[in-house]
Amino acid sequence: GTALSNTTLLVDNGIYYATQVGANGCESSIRLMITVDLDDTAAPTTTDSTQEFCISELPTVAQLQTNESNVVWYDIPTGGTALDTTTTLVDNGIYYGSYVGPNGCESSTRLMITVDLDDTAAPTTTDSTQEFCISELPTVDQLQTNESNVIWYDVSNGGTAWPNTTILINNGVYYGAQLGTNGCESSTRLMVTVTLNDTTTPTTTDDTQEFCVSQAATVVQLQVNESNVIWYDVASGGTALPNTTLLVNNGVYYGVQVGTNGCE
Repeated sequence: GTALSNTTLLVDNGIYYATQVGANGCESSIRLMITVDLDDTAAPTTTDSTQEFCISELPTVAQLQTNESNVVWYDIPTGGTALDTTTTLVDNGIYYGSYVGPNGCESSTRLMITVDLDDTAAPTTTDSTQEFCISELPTVDQLQTNESNVIWYDVSNGGTAWPNTTILINNGVYYGAQLGTNGCESSTRLMVTVTLNDTTTPTTTDDTQEFCVSQAATVVQLQVNESNVIWYDVASGGTALPNTTLLVNNGVYYGVQVGTNGCE
C-alpha cells in the first residue's frame, strides 16, 4: 500500500496499520493495527431559531436560548474558534451552537440561531435645561418629556434606574430612556440639566410680636421687611395659611417670601 498523509481524516470503525521507520531507514515488516471509534454528540436544540433582544441590554452569546446546557458558540457552521461567552450579540448576526456531551465531544452538527436586536427611539423634550423651585422638592418624575414611559438614570448608559421619587439636585444631569411597546429601553438617552431656584428668607425687626386680643389680628399683620410673604404653622411643608387666619396667643408662624422667579 501507500502511506497515508498525516492530514488524512480518520473514519469511524476505520482500521489503520502503522510501521516504524528505524534508524537504518527501514520500515518494520510487521505493522501495528489500530481500530478507530469516532464519538459524536447530538446538536443542541432551541424553541426559537430567531431570537430577539434589546440593544440597550447589551446581550451576549451566553443569553442565546437552547434546551441544553454546555453549548459552545461559533460564528461559522464548521471549524473556527469558539466565541467567548461575553461576546456581544450583533443585529442580524448568525450564531452556531455546538453541544458538548458527557463524552467530552462537541456535536459535529451545529445549531444555527439568527439574532434580531430591537431598539426604541430616545425621548425628546422642549427644554434641555429645566428649572424648579427648591421649596417644591421636585422629583425625577417631574422632568418634562414629550413622551411617556421614560426611565431616568444618572449616567448616559448602563447604571441603575432612579426611583420616581428621587429628589432633583441643583445642576444635576439626568439621562432619560424611553421604554417602547417592544419592552426595550432606548439605547440612546435624553440628557436634561436641572437648575433649582431659591428665594431669600424674609426678615423682621421683631421675632416676638405683640398684638391686642381685641384687635383680632391676622397673619397679614405680622411684621416683615419684605412683601409677598406667605405664612405657615410648620417650619417646612404644610399648607399656607389664609391671610384671614386669626393669630393665637403663643402661636408660632413661619414666613416664606415668594420671589420674582415664582419660588418660595
